[in-house]
This record gives sequence, structure tokens and C-alpha cells, in this order.
Amino acid sequence: MGGVRMAVYALLLLAALALVGWALQTSQSGDSRDAALVYCLQPAHQGDLVGAAVSLGLADVDSTVGWIRVSGQRLTLAEWRSADDDAFQRACNALAAEAMPAQSGDMGTGPAEIWSVLLPVIAGALITLAADDIKQASDRRWVQADQLRAEWKAFDRAVVSYAKSQVGRPGGIPESTEVDESRQDLITSLRQIHSQHRKSPTIGTLKDTLAAGDLGPAITGGWDSGADQANKEKRNDRAKQVKVYLGEAESSVEKIAGALERRIWLSSKL
Repeated sequence: MGGVRMAVYALLLLAALALVGWALQTSQSGDSRDAALVYCLQPAHQGDLVGAAVSLGLADVDSTVGWIRVSGQRLTLAEWRSADDDAFQRACNALAAEAMPAQSGDMGTGPAEIWSVLLPVIAGALITLAADDIKQASDRRWVQADQLRAEWKAFDRAVVSYAKSQVGRPGGIPESTEVDESRQDLITSLRQIHSQHRKSPTIGTLKDTLAAGDLGPAITGGWDSGADQANKEKRNDRAKQVKVYLGEAESSVEKIAGALERRIWLSSKL
């Protein structure tokens, strides 16, 4: 799985957590506020509400049950709430603080309880999806690594065999069909890997080397066709040169295959 998909799963999980947290907070805040308001405005508790306001310094001491005096102005509880809701809520919350916990257990199943159940379900689903993607991506990378190594060996054998035929040939030019076909298979695999890991210069360089570089179609050229000893030595030198090219390319192949087996995505420095 690519880094982008990992980031998407992480963002989805964070968004779900944030949404659930917000819903819980909003639901609990709204439920608590409504329950406190009902409690405070019950006739039996209005006198205690006025007393709480006086104790908190929110009302004058000559306030009475059902009436409250603020800065010399006589108001009903509804008028006081309308004029200064913050002060009203402060007194009401203080009054209801002791009573609400005892009542909260009887409030039934509300949004808070529902979200508390949904939260582990959402998180578990996202984690399961991410784990499944990681497993599938890991399996795919191992298959790609095995295929890359197998196709490289086929190409390496074909090139070595071609070089031997060039060096030891009594005459004529060896066929390059096996070299060309195995090269194309290898390039196809590299293209597929490169499409998923475009930032890797190692993959791009190796692919270019096989398509048009030292191990490209030109590998069948540069072999002197003469039969004398001097030309044979030139072909030997050419074979040694090709062997160096193969060694360099093999190092890149193993580097890519090893990275596929170890990493979720390849480093841009590979």
C-alpha cells in the first residue's frame, strides 16, 4: 500500500475520532444543560436557585423565591435568564451539580451512548481495512521481487550465452532473439514497479539502461566479425565489458528487490 493510502486511512480515523468526540461533547453538553434547566425551574427548586445566585454574588441579598433582584432591578427568573443567560446558567449549574449525577443513569440511551458504541466499530473497521491493505501490498511486493529476480536471471543467462557465442563462433553472427525477449520481459516488470514507485531513481535508471543504454539493443553490436586472433581478442574484451554492465545492473536489481521485500513504499533515495 502506498503512502497516500496510509495517510488517507489515518485521516479517516482521526476524522472519525474528532467527529465522535465532538458529538459526545455536544450531546453531553446539551443533555446536561437541558436537564439542569428543568431541574432549576421546578417550583420546588426555584428558591434554591435564587439562593445559589445570591451566594455566588449574582443577585442582591433581598431576592426572594420566584423573584430576583440584580443591581436593584426586580426580575422574574425568566426575565433574569433572558437578560443574563450566562449568570443564570452559572447559578443553575451550581445548584444542579449535586443532583445531576444521580439522575444521569436514568436518562436512557442517547446519542452519547450510541456514539460510544460506534466509536470502536468505526476505528476497528478502519484498522481492519488498513491491515488488510498492508497485507495485500506486502504479498504483492514479494511477488514482484521474486518475479524481478527470475526475469533478471533469464536475461543475464541469455546475455552471457550470447557473449560466449560471439567469442567462440567460427563464423556468422549469433541470434539475439532470446536476449531481446528476456530484456523486454524484464523491462515490463520494471515499468510496473516504477509506476507504483515513481520517485525511485534506481528503478528509472535501470529501466533506461535496458531500454536504450549499455544493456539495450546495442548490446548485440560492437562485436568484431573478423575471424583472426586480433578480432577474437576484441570480442573477448567486449564480453568482459558486457559482464561489467551485467554486474552493475544486477546490483540495482537486488537493491530494488530487497527494498520491495522490506518497505511499504520505496524511498525516493533508492
